[in-house]
Amino acid sequence: MGNNQIYFKYSRFFLLSIFLDEYNIFAVPMLVVFIDRYFSLSSLQIGLVTGATILGVALGSLSGGIITDRFGRKNGYKVNMVLFIISAFISALSPSAGIFIVSRLIAGIPAGSDISNTYAYIMELIPPGKREITGANNTLMASLAILGINFSVIPMIIMHLNTGMIWKVSMLISVIPAFILLVFSVKMNESEFWKNSGHQKITYTKIIKNLMGNPVMKRTTIYAWSCGIASSIEVGTFAFFIPYIINTLDISGILFTRLIIILIYSFGVPVGYIGPLLIPKIGLKNYHTPVL
Repeated sequence: MGNNQIYFKYSRFFLLSIFLDEYNIFAVPMLVVFIDRYFSLSSLQIGLVTGATILGVALGSLSGGIITDRFGRKNGYKVNMVLFIISAFISALSPSAGIFIVSRLIAGIPAGSDISNTYAYIMELIPPGKREITGANNTLMASLAILGINFSVIPMIIMHLNTGMIWKVSMLISVIPAFILLVFSVKMNESEFWKNSGHQKITYTKIIKNLMGNPVMKRTTIYAWSCGIASSIEVGTFAFFIPYIINTLDISGILFTRLIIILIYSFGVPVGYIGPLLIPKIGLKNYHTPVL
């Protein structure tokens, strides 16, 4: 199979996978107002509900890397999709806030694991020159995921469905892309790089040692980790407080509130689309250099 065929075959599924990751990460921040009303959450419970997914993402990022390297990209991918489906149903059927918190912790694990798995696939299956563009579309997928969550809410608000039904249906929508990707993963090729890498001997200690032993890789790794931490804190906080502040201030009705949120995050679509297209023109270094 040629490079172009590989690119067109896999890139759209990898982007859908990133969309699914972001959907699960942002589902609670976008729906917390409805979840709060349904469970009558205390301040502590609101913090736990919103933080559970992020904790799961952190755990999934660590465990996902180990699973991906030890058992293969394809097996890790399939496990993540199954966990997404299971966690969505547990969340929707949660009889209490405690079980819901646990369900979102579970949902965060495949979200974090799938990010490491998907990006390993992108780097190893999609040819150079195109994989950088595909991987940089995470902002676009995050924006589309947030918009998707809010667009799913609007028809239910118009139909005057209760708050429980609204957030439960929105959670269950994530089952659709997870199932599509699970079916796709059955015929997905395993990474040749992984099969030829002596994966049984791969350890985190060895990987970190190799990265830190190369000055360029060391600086790149530390920079990437720093950017990841900073952007996660910024985007996560923003995603939580925008809906909550708008609703708390009661500056508009519940429907108009969703329209305001959609308007705000709509700006991420053109930016998320145009940004990756600049990489071939200005390079990765200039792409990450702030313009003052």
